[in-house]
Amino acid sequence: MVYSLSPTRSLVWGGLAATVLVLNQVGVLDSLLGLDSPAQASGQVEVQDGTFAEAEAMARQHLNAFVAQAEQRPDGWNNMALQVEFADGPDVERIWVEQFTRVQGDLFRGTLVSDGATIDEMAQGRVVTFRQGQVYDWSFQQNGRAYGYFSVRAELPSMTSARADIMRGFLADQPLPRGW
Repeated sequence: MVYSLSPTRSLVWGGLAATVLVLNQVGVLDSLLGLDSPAQASGQVEVQDGTFAEAEAMARQHLNAFVAQAEQRPDGWNNMALQVEFADGPDVERIWVEQFTRVQGDLFRGTLVSDGATIDEMAQGRVVTFRQGQVYDWSFQQNGRAYGYFSVRAELPSMTSARADIMRGFLADQPLPRGW
């Protein structure tokens, strides 16, 4: 069975999904839900048993396919982003980057989705350059469903049930689109 949404509903659901995912990424979702877990609100959830390593490996395994598709700007794809690791001395953090483009080879340029937690220069809206080797996750939305977000999926078991239910409501059933 094939389900389709009208263009207006797709736009509304896509916008809503983007809003919830960005609120999660910048650590605001928990406070809006009235949850008071400082570790979860900051996005610094500790996940055991190699779940994150497996998620990162899967994201990186499909990164080239994602980048190739994203460069074509497919119809229906929106909110494309990369989770990029930045370092400043001992401080290391991962921040989502949107509106990314390949500059040359494995060098990219994009715009930070949020402020950094430990690196002061990492401010929302700042244009940054980075190498493909710094990318640990990727995401996009299609028909109101979020694909990729391997790190978010790895966090689901450690989230509060309210937060996890909201995230599951926007994530596609599988991280990869059909045919990958």
